[in-house]
Amino acid sequence: MRESDPAARRGETLAAALTRVERAIPRLVDAYQDEQITLDELRARMPELRRRESTLRAERDVIAAEIDDAANYLSSPRPSRASPAALAGPRSSVHVL
Repeated sequence: MRESDPAARRGETLAAALTRVERAIPRLVDAYQDEQITLDELRARMPELRRRESTLRAERDVIAAEIDDAANYLSSPRPSRASPAALAGPRSSVHVL
């Protein structure tokens, strides 16, 4: 990956945000188990964390696919320029129809 690649930078940002959310969920459950927050608070906060986690995972997957597509495009062999005779072949068969 190139350092200046915006998709790669966005992927890194998403990975960091996802890590924060993944750590926040068990901390929130621990806070409830330690009676630092109420069950109502846990129920109010968990759905948003789960939605955020799901959204970040989806975005990460999209960015990863974009990076893979770009890498595959750059590594795929380029077709060489066809000669005028090769281009004339299909045209001549069209005239026959």
